[in-house]
Amino acid sequence: MKQFSKPQFILLSIVVLIVMIGSGPFLNTLYRLFLTSIFFLLSSFFLFTKSPFSKKTTSIIIFLPILLLFTGMYIYDLFYDEGFTGKPFFWNYLLVAVLVYVNNVYKISKTKIIAFFIPFCLVLTAYVYYSRTENEKSKIETSQLKRVTFLDEKGNEVPLNSFQGKLTLLEFWTTSCAQCPGSIANFQNLANQYKSNKNIDFKVVNINLGQRHNQDRFNKIDSTIYLNKLYTDKQIYKKLNFNVAPTLLIMNAKNEVVYFGYPNFTRFTQNYLPNIIEKELTKM
Repeated sequence: MKQFSKPQFILLSIVVLIVMIGSGPFLNTLYRLFLTSIFFLLSSFFLFTKSPFSKKTTSIIIFLPILLLFTGMYIYDLFYDEGFTGKPFFWNYLLVAVLVYVNNVYKISKTKIIAFFIPFCLVLTAYVYYSRTENEKSKIETSQLKRVTFLDEKGNEVPLNSFQGKLTLLEFWTTSCAQCPGSIANFQNLANQYKSNKNIDFKVVNINLGQRHNQDRFNKIDSTIYLNKLYTDKQIYKKLNFNVAPTLLIMNAKNEVVYFGYPNFTRFTQNYLPNIIEKELTKM
């Protein structure tokens, strides 16, 4: 089989890398995890058969850039704890590198490797789908809760520790958050299902980032909210130790944190919001 020239091989390796990275804006994360992993395996097999370099050099050219990229994302996630980003991609791409190496060194057939890898990707994708919404309540310093104060629509101060006697859900949003309007709509629809239950209270909290040039967007979103509205500033990020929106905080009748993290409205997944609510209501 005719080999590529060295410039052709390097150029094609760059194209593969661009396709994998460029798929981010166009594919849902789960589809991307599955499809890019399969694509990476098959394209790696193909590149190895056409490589003008040694096996070691070929491996470095194909695998090192993508693994370094996702290693960086992995390390970023360890420091900033934003969940999901990088971790499953890194381990799956590393597995591709190992499988291609095994194929070339130990001559295990491509068919056997593909027959193993596709089911593995399906299982990994299913696991990520189920477990990607984490409860991060351990991130909150309990002593900080007493320092958290909101403003209501009239400008009156509302301390967080005043929410006692009910299961209280607070969804935080910002004008810069693209997902927030949809999440707020789901949150309000869920609140409607419990409007006759006096043991639960839903509140929506806007975080003012100090960028009121987004006043029109703020007004547009705020006007759609008919639940109890509260307001705070970006210091809330430090007080509750989070940095993204939307974020949901659930506190039980004793003012204890039950859940803290992404508001999950996806059925059959970990920390599905209605399941958390029903579990806590049964304790009251």
